[in-house]
Amino acid sequence: MSAATIAPSTVLHRYITAAEFERMVQAGIFKPDERIELLDGELYEMAAIGARHASAVRRLINLLARRLGDRAIIDAQNPILLGEKALPQPDILVLHDNDYAPDTFPTPADVFIIIEVADSSLDYDRGVKFPRYAAAGIPEVWLVDLNANVIERHSDPRGGRYHQIFFAGIGDTLSSTVLPDLAIPVVAVVGTTGQSQ
Repeated sequence: MSAATIAPSTVLHRYITAAEFERMVQAGIFKPDERIELLDGELYEMAAIGARHASAVRRLINLLARRLGDRAIIDAQNPILLGEKALPQPDILVLHDNDYAPDTFPTPADVFIIIEVADSSLDYDRGVKFPRYAAAGIPEVWLVDLNANVIERHSDPRGGRYHQIFFAGIGDTLSSTVLPDLAIPVVAVVGTTGQSQ
């Protein structure tokens, strides 16, 4: 029987676990510059990071560290374990100041806020990653939309989606729902088009 005549129901999918993915990383299966994350047992290649994206991440790290001090750990572009088959790599994790074991990844219980910075990855972040964050119970997620110069705050996760979405643009200050004294001016994150980054 040729491959063209095989019924779709006979095609087997082999999904991998987070533990298997971690062993693949440690074994050097991926190229050093490859940006790969695991969602629902499948590998996703992440978009390359452009200059404006990198600048926004640096600005956020600086702002969050100054405003939160030792009340939180600011982690950038490192994995979070969402379950047995999910190990995404958000742009920024704002974590509880816990004493993490050196051989474990943070889990949803460790997270105050996840932040994704997006230009070309906007649809992927909002449509693929955010439902998984909501299903895992991440209390608050921000989406920095560099195309529109807007930050979206997603909160109140129930039933695999966020029920409260707030938009803040240039001239606005975005406040957190989980860290009420955290307020970030949008312009301080996105800058302005043509501004030196």
